[in-house]
Amino acid sequence: MPGLRRAGVVAWVAVPVLLAACVQGGAERRVGPEEHALAAQGAYYVTTQGRPDALQPFLLLVPSQPKAVAVLFAGGQGQIGLLPDGHIRNGDNFLVRSRERFLAQGLAVAVIAPPTDHPSLDRFRSTEAHTADIAGVIAYLRGRLHVPVWLVGTSRGTISVAYAASRLAPPAGPDGIVLSSTVTVLSRGASADGADLAAIRVPTLLVQHRLDACRVTPFGGAEALLKRLVNAPAHELIAIEGGGPPRGPACQAFNYHGFIGREAATVRVMTDWIKVHPPVRS
Repeated sequence: MPGLRRAGVVAWVAVPVLLAACVQGGAERRVGPEEHALAAQGAYYVTTQGRPDALQPFLLLVPSQPKAVAVLFAGGQGQIGLLPDGHIRNGDNFLVRSRERFLAQGLAVAVIAPPTDHPSLDRFRSTEAHTADIAGVIAYLRGRLHVPVWLVGTSRGTISVAYAASRLAPPAGPDGIVLSSTVTVLSRGASADGADLAAIRVPTLLVQHRLDACRVTPFGGAEALLKRLVNAPAHELIAIEGGGPPRGPACQAFNYHGFIGREAATVRVMTDWIKVHPPVRS
């Protein structure tokens, strides 16, 4: 069982979800067994360190032979309520509730929570500090799994992904990115197209529901953003249709904005695209 390890700037704690863990004074203290349906497939609570003053927690799910790893960024404030025992208290977000679907398609999954020095990702997603946290996650995953690392964001999570991809080139950056329900109208002071999109040089997929009525994620905005990905070696916008019935406000998880009723098909579109676009190495 992996314990506490430090390598360069990356420090992490990985604990099977069947066994909750608590790290105190540099030593791992076992708390007790915890039943979890994904335990047989390999589930870990991990923290990495991309900045000296903060840790970046995430839940890692690993199939037996992963083809790639999808790093999932929820929308909203990113407060998924991840606990050290692997439980997620706020799991309604499209990507978060679909994490097992990515796993079923042969991808490892890392579900990102806010860093230890921020209660949420609100007004933090476009910062250099957030990018540094993401770089730490990428370094850990690439070193541990030896497969392509893709960043996948939905709604405000696309801000995190777009800024990170525009600032980090492989191997420090991702091998590809997926933006779904992309924020192209300012939301809490930022949008995905506020990033330097011409600096993104990895395969980029946009996925948008045609009936998404959220005011900050218009379909036309995704079309316009696609045209600005001039240096991405592959870039495509795939429209999702059907699904429902929608519930709640237009920008919420169980409306078309969250691909309600089309989760499986949407994840399959994403994972199929990831699998056919290998890493680009200069």
